[in-house]
Amino acid sequence: MLSNIFNLSGQNTVTPDLARNMERIRESRPNSKLDHKAIQIAQDRRGLDAIASKGLKEAVVLVVAARDSALLEHVSWLQEATRFAGTVESYDQAIALFANEPNLPRLLIVDIDVFDNIAVDIDRMLNFRRQVPGVSVVIASTDFSRHDFSVERAPVADVSLKLPVSRVALTLGLGVAFSNMSSRAAFGRPA
Repeated sequence: MLSNIFNLSGQNTVTPDLARNMERIRESRPNSKLDHKAIQIAQDRRGLDAIASKGLKEAVVLVVAARDSALLEHVSWLQEATRFAGTVESYDQAIALFANEPNLPRLLIVDIDVFDNIAVDIDRMLNFRRQVPGVSVVIASTDFSRHDFSVERAPVADVSLKLPVSRVALTLGLGVAFSNMSSRAAFGRPA
């Protein structure tokens, strides 16, 4: 299914839904901020490339977040640092995109502040983990007291990040998420 969206030679081919999501992100950010961010990205990229794992560079990353989420400021950088990064509006969309491409490193980043009923949505996240177990999951929230790179929340996520998150902390978190995901079996969790 992802092969319909991505040209796996490295060129992104974006579906109309993903293109609309990305256009909404661009429209919600003033150009001056984007220009400033582009300069910052260019300056920071060399240092971050050293931290980013090969898994991250080859990864397909999907972000579930509201329009005003602090995570969305990282999408343009993620598009440059990964094989593909885009936004989706639901777990169902992520499952559909991820389920048929088990050979690519896959990462789902979720701003859990968008949830209306956290108990219901935790059940959805557990269901997502059962349906697509080979996907690394990062959850982010303004309510977390700090970043958590441990396996404490392993049934739900591989890493937890406090929002807002710096690009360096996000990069480290994504790398740790891949590592934690691959070691889930050692902790009695499905891999």
